[in-house]
Amino acid sequence: MANQQNHNPVSAKAISFWLPIIATLVSLAVSWGVWTTKLAALEVSNAKQDVQIEIIGTTFTEVKVQLAEIKRDLVYIRERVDD
Repeated sequence: MANQQNHNPVSAKAISFWLPIIATLVSLAVSWGVWTTKLAALEVSNAKQDVQIEIIGTTFTEVKVQLAEIKRDLVYIRERVDD
């Protein structure tokens, strides 16, 4: 029987030493995966927002051009009415 106990390659001391280390490494790996996934999602969201900002900027420029044209037309109409 003493032979069978010595034949066990993993002792309770080794398990109590390695188990917290392995558990910590596994939790770090899982956390790394979660944060990597969140970062990828944020990058996609950021890219979509950049496109939306670009569209808004283009629309704003178009509105400014149209307002300038309206202003020009109003000036022309006022000049004609005043004459």
